[in-house]
Amino acid sequence: MLSAYLAAGSDAVKRKAVQERLVKKIDESLRDFNVDILDAANLEPETLSSALSSLPFGGPFRVVFINHAEKITSALADVAVAFIKATSKDKEPKIVALFDAENINKRTKLYKEIVKLDKDAFIDCETVKAWEMPSYAAKLAPEYGIGLTPQVASVLVKRAGEDPASIANALRRLASEFPGKNITEANVRECIALTREAKPWEIVDALCNQNLAEAFTAINSLDQEGYLSFHRFFADRVRELLCAKEVSERGGFASPNQIALEFFEGDAQAARNLSWKFKNHGRWAQYFSKAQLKEALFAAEKTEGSLKGTGDTKTAIYEMASKLTRR
Repeated sequence: MLSAYLAAGSDAVKRKAVQERLVKKIDESLRDFNVDILDAANLEPETLSSALSSLPFGGPFRVVFINHAEKITSALADVAVAFIKATSKDKEPKIVALFDAENINKRTKLYKEIVKLDKDAFIDCETVKAWEMPSYAAKLAPEYGIGLTPQVASVLVKRAGEDPASIANALRRLASEFPGKNITEANVRECIALTREAKPWEIVDALCNQNLAEAFTAINSLDQEGYLSFHRFFADRVRELLCAKEVSERGGFASPNQIALEFFEGDAQAARNLSWKFKNHGRWAQYFSKAQLKEALFAAEKTEGSLKGTGDTKTAIYEMASKLTRR
């Protein structure tokens, strides 16, 4: 353990988790004596100095949380830096300071001194990108005493949403219902309600991967605007798969670049820039016949009328989606 850490970033859930991990290292009966919570926004240097010099009571160490560390004044930074320098060689520090900041200037003396301690002294708490959320959830799960594979984590994110606080709440709920378990997809579906509208490309991907239960459950969460977006993505995907089918019929497995060239009618620049969009199309195209894909495209054209208010929209969307089920 180090004598000082800096948890900085816009993800408040991550920063709170860092604090909770430190608190758990202190005997519950001694926490009132060995946990100090200070706010840099209205903190005097003398108060900080006193907190960083008080010895632990009845335990091996005490922790001092300095919240809103982005608001630390130069005088406070001098106290903090002096503490870090004086304790930098301690193998078993008596006092552990955690500076908690929503953002931090990496040119400040506090940041520079903390990162000198160790590579683990700075804890990055920036908000996780949407595509990183399943991995984030899987890594966070053990902190709640449960296991989560990347595949199950992906289902969890699709149901709970991409907000870190929502993920944390969902994991807390799963840990309460299934303590110590390796969580299954069935556990997630049973315990976590679908709280967000699915992204249209996620539904189309699920159809292409033949994850039909996931796809049709997601379609059920759409509103009228969602139907319009899903219809557009569905029609575009079918056209892309028809291109993949054409390429494969001319000579074996269709590479992403070959499919992109076909789709963009020989425009090499567009194909190079957007070939990443077609990375799974060769595999997906093998699941369907050309006749089935043409039937799906016709269904998309027919569904357009319902979306304009001339029919039963929900039924038309379900019928259109069903055209991409393997036969």
